[in-house]
Amino acid sequence: MKQILIILILNSLMLSACQHSTNQKDAVRQSTKLNDMTYPVKHISISINKSADEVYRYASDPENFPEWVAFIKSVTKQNDLWIGKSDIGDLKIKWTPPNDFRIIDHQVTLTNGEIVNNPMRVVPNNEGCEFIFTLFWLPNRTEKEFNEDAKAVTADLQKLKEILESNNAGIDL
Repeated sequence: MKQILIILILNSLMLSACQHSTNQKDAVRQSTKLNDMTYPVKHISISINKSADEVYRYASDPENFPEWVAFIKSVTKQNDLWIGKSDIGDLKIKWTPPNDFRIIDHQVTLTNGEIVNNPMRVVPNNEGCEFIFTLFWLPNRTEKEFNEDAKAVTADLQKLKEILESNNAGIDL
């Protein structure tokens, strides 16, 4: 009888834990649908075997953007904005001014007028560096879309690493 009681208690605890886990996932999904104070994020980073200054100089130059960001086909400067040609139309991109902190934040205005903030940092790591991108899970985006965005950013950062670490990059750093 004592063993049956213990089994019932353990089953009850496991069921409660599963429901709590499901409730947490629902809360995360719900927070992306509501306009809460903050959105869930993924910090996506890659180690690059080049100095932080070299990586910053290359990655912060908007003209290099199409070389390592797959969905941007070309960019042109228009006053203080850059226009990025993409499969979804022309995107307006506003970059952070050059700075000593290696911050490469930029705002992208989509064709529907929505503004997406894209924080990026280059952080020294010994003689190389870490390139960090913060991806926000925005409202009206599904979990699948958010994960696809994360895969795309990861692929772009891998391309950036390949370009910068290549001996034949032909890039003036």
